[in-house]
Amino acid sequence: MQIYVDEIGLHYVHRDSKKTSFLYDKFQKSDNRMISDVFHKTIRRGKYIVFKIVFFYPNEKGNVRQQFFQTKADALFAYIFARNEAELEAFFIKNIVQHRPDLQIDKDIFKYHYIDEKTLVFDRAKRKKTTISTLYIILIVTIVFVFLMIIFLNNN
Repeated sequence: MQIYVDEIGLHYVHRDSKKTSFLYDKFQKSDNRMISDVFHKTIRRGKYIVFKIVFFYPNEKGNVRQQFFQTKADALFAYIFARNEAELEAFFIKNIVQHRPDLQIDKDIFKYHYIDEKTLVFDRAKRKKTTISTLYIILIVTIVFVFLMIIFLNNN
């Protein structure tokens, strides 16, 4: 599956060459004033957690439903990331802000997806720093755990 974002919308080209598009001019406002028109949602898929951008879009029958910005080819492989996933998400949000200023975008989207609120550009350095910090924490916890296991096993 190929994904691309342009000035008119979000487009998916499936393996069978079928194209699905979500055009910005058809995005809808949320019926619930407590929910932004475009927001961030955390979804648990088995042992993995994925962060999704959600927007409201009418289906074929005209019923407005939540749609996810999907970058995964298959739900079974939800933990495999598209190489430029973060850039696609940032460009998607930037286009919504530019082409649909009437839609309310939840501020958490910018934080969770490392998008600068002013420039609407993906902040690669901030994401890299967070990833490296997380890996260091995992490494330290692993070293402490192994050290404690060695001490515990030597005492028995």
